[in-house]
This record gives sequence, structure tokens and C-alpha cells, in this order.
Amino acid sequence: MGFRIVHGTPQMIWAPVLNDDTLYEGQIVRARDEGVAPLHQAMNANDSASKSVAELIQGSCSSGGQAVFGVVVGTNLRTPTFDGTYNQASIAWATPPAATTETYFGVEGPWAKGDTQAMVKVALLDSSIILRGEVRNSSSVVTTGMTVGTLTASTGVTATTATMGVTTVINFSTLYWRSGTNAGTYRILTSASPTTHTWDNSVANSTGTSEMNGDTVVTCNLRPIGPSRMQLSNEALWIDGSAAVTADYFAVDVIRLDLSEAGREYADFRFTPAAFDGFKTTT
Repeated sequence: MGFRIVHGTPQMIWAPVLNDDTLYEGQIVRARDEGVAPLHQAMNANDSASKSVAELIQGSCSSGGQAVFGVVVGTNLRTPTFDGTYNQASIAWATPPAATTETYFGVEGPWAKGDTQAMVKVALLDSSIILRGEVRNSSSVVTTGMTVGTLTASTGVTATTATMGVTTVINFSTLYWRSGTNAGTYRILTSASPTTHTWDNSVANSTGTSEMNGDTVVTCNLRPIGPSRMQLSNEALWIDGSAAVTADYFAVDVIRLDLSEAGREYADFRFTPAAFDGFKTTT
């Protein structure tokens, strides 16, 4: 689990783990105080509530200054640790005197080689770097895949299912056919419901009422291509495909959305430039 770079060649740097935090490989981070910390979930449209007129880099997410900085690609632990909750290698901050030179190794750059502090290797991000993130139906449980539904009462551009676990957002959600004669088809939804689904363009095999009945589908709150809204998990390790992106979201460009395989759904995307700016402009 975790984000990885699929296109682009970013600069790599080493950065300290922020006091009292645990970081994970594949985690999107922000620069804060004298180190890096997890990127918080978006607050308000395009994460605007996390910005400030003055760059408050020492404040919490709600105080301002949050900006995308990079993604963790390694740690300086001599003996790697693995976190079973998020299925990822991790490193926890420890008071420097509590560690020894045998605990950490391999840090490059301006940092003192004998400084016994936890550090992570960070791939710096910008709006040209394309990331791949897995899509889950939860903000906290990594094993919760997208809910599969079965179509009933279908017409050319409407259908119903049992509750899907995702309340869709008009024009910002996707319906994907997992099985049936329309398997592999994507449609952007014009409905806001966990059970009733509508879209504009009819699918290939839907000439008659109820013809799609029995097809299985999944939904997620992400568009299949182009400008979209997206919310992260609570540790910035995956995309929360069930999050209500009506109020709180990051603005992203989706390059590819693949919902074809249960438990392995993913999206390739890039953050828009505003995500890298911790300042809020005034009017």
C-alpha cells in the first residue's frame, strides 16, 4: 500500500521525521517545522481551509500552510520495520539520545552522519509528476475494497443497485461495469445516491429496458479522466474512493482510473499547482 511515482524523475532528498510521528513508505508528506509530516486530508474545496495568508508552517492543518511536498520512498533504519495495519514499511520518531549510530545509517546531503534521528528519503513532487494510488472504500482500513453492486431496473441511462457504500457526487463520480455484456465500460454519473444511478451516454448493450439487469458494477468518487476531486486516506497512503467530495477535496488531474480488479483498484493522477502552495490569496 502507498503511493508510487509512475511518470517523472523527481529529486530525492533526506528529511527528518517530525517529532512524535510515524511515517510510512508510499506516504504523501508536507514540510513542517524541521522535518516532514503526513499530508492531512483536504479541508474545503481544493484544500483551501488548510492555507493561510501568512505561511504558518508550524501550525496544524487547520491553521494553514499545508502544501504537498513529496512522497516517502525509504527510511534510514538499519533494520527495517513493517506495519501490519497499513501493509507498509514504517519509521517512528524517537528522541535522538535514545538511538545509537547502529539504529540509523545511509543518510546523504547536509545532515550530520552521526545525528541519531529518524529520517526518510523523500521524492519531491510537482504538478508534472504522476502518482499511482490504490482506491479503497474507506479512509482508515486498507483492506476495504470498493463495493460491488448488481444492476436492476435498468434502462439505457439509469439503473438501481443495493447500497454501494458510496454516495456519488453529480459529475464527479464514476460507474464501472465489472461484469456482464458491458464489462469494462466507464460512465460519469449525473446522480447523487448510493442506490440510484444515472448517466448521459447510453452503453453499447442497453437497447431494451432491463437489458443490463444482472450486470455487476462499482462506483467511486473520482472521474475516469481529466480534472477531478479527490480525498486521501487519513494517513495519506491511498485514495478514499467513498469520501464525499462535495466540500472537502484536492483538485487533481486523473490520467487513468482502473476499477477492473477487486481489491486492486487504482488511479494515476497528478496534483494541480495549487496543492503545492501553502499560501491563501486575499481578495
